[in-house]
Amino acid sequence: AVVSTQSGHYGGEPYNAELMHRPQPAEEILKLELTKLGRGRGTFKSFDEEITVVTDDVKTWLVHEYKNYVLPSSYQHMLYANEGYVVRWEYHLEVFDGFVRKHKSKRCAYYFWQGIECEINMKGATALMTVELDKEKGPQVRVVQNREPP
Repeated sequence: AVVSTQSGHYGGEPYNAELMHRPQPAEEILKLELTKLGRGRGTFKSFDEEITVVTDDVKTWLVHEYKNYVLPSSYQHMLYANEGYVVRWEYHLEVFDGFVRKHKSKRCAYYFWQGIECEINMKGATALMTVELDKEKGPQVRVVQNREPP
């Protein structure tokens, strides 16, 4: 922490200003089922079309000792480092080609999130639970804590 003193001197570690001038990484594009989805939210351009990704539902399970527990929606955004979770994302695409807005069929993707302190057997249980929960046979994506896509 930087602290001001009466003499005007400051304590603490200096900040490396070069970090502020780093080039920004290229925007990652989410691709599921051979369809580019931009960042998975909002509207983006693809060739001559304007595509809007619309989230229809999100469901989260806590995986614990080879059992799963559905989390209430108020707890879906609180993931703990020593746990594993499965997240089901249901969405659809709206495509506008300049003349007509088309509603594409519903799609579903499963993400299994693994905390950095999650034990190895729990990581395996999370992956297996993803397969068991995936009734739609959609894409399954592993996500490790601190390596989440933007």
